[in-house]
Amino acid sequence: MRTGKSKQFQPNTALVVLIIVLIGSVIARAITIAPTDGNLLKEIEAPMPDYPKSVWDESPVGEVTLMFDVNEEGHVEDPCIVSSTFSGTFDLYAVKAIKSHRYEQLGGPSQHMKGVKKRFFFTLDSNPTLPVTAKYPRNALEQGAEGYVVVRFGVSKRGAVRDIEVVGSEPSGMFDVAGREAASKMKFEKTRFNPDDAILHKFTFSLDSKPLIAVGAEYPAEAREQLIHGHVIVEFDINAAGKVENPEAIYSDAGLLETAAIAAVSQFS
Repeated sequence: MRTGKSKQFQPNTALVVLIIVLIGSVIARAITIAPTDGNLLKEIEAPMPDYPKSVWDESPVGEVTLMFDVNEEGHVEDPCIVSSTFSGTFDLYAVKAIKSHRYEQLGGPSQHMKGVKKRFFFTLDSNPTLPVTAKYPRNALEQGAEGYVVVRFGVSKRGAVRDIEVVGSEPSGMFDVAGREAASKMKFEKTRFNPDDAILHKFTFSLDSKPLIAVGAEYPAEAREQLIHGHVIVEFDINAAGKVENPEAIYSDAGLLETAAIAAVSQFS
């Protein structure tokens, strides 16, 4: 998926077409709600919970709401889960994070505050102000390979990405360079993250554009006679009516297959 004109692709029977999907991943966002009869709370330390590695493949989006006390020193006590969209998936990560939070009480003398709530949002969309399309690696196009890469980084006071490292990929190593290069070009709101926040971002590379209507490519007679086989990667735009525009073969094993692939993709909806 690209900014501006959307570039998409799709696999079919003998010939393969491609979509590149980018999914950002920030570990979690959160909202704190103080009880109405207590002081205002200012977060002094507020580490984000980790996004569990065990569900990187599925990338579910969820939220966990916690209720807890804040003592006179600003530490969290007795956290409990109020609600959770995926029970057991994010719960322990939310509880672990909230135990490390520390607050400053504003508006009056420090007191033991009960019934403070915080909601953590777990999502694989970092929503940068400047989204970036990762370039599909040539060797992956040649193999018709799909997968993902997860990078971890910080955000500077200027909103630029820094200290990028690959923390997971499938297949191992295939999309690492593409993910790292794309992440380095992203931009974020300057005040959105704390200097020590570790942010995750997931880039997914897929060969399925999931059209409502797909047409199989006709095997060219000349290619059949010469026993030529292979796959073609077709890149195209989708207009407001859901029709394909500007199809272009960006990779193929044999030039004889390209015309048939483009003709098939042109009929997708």
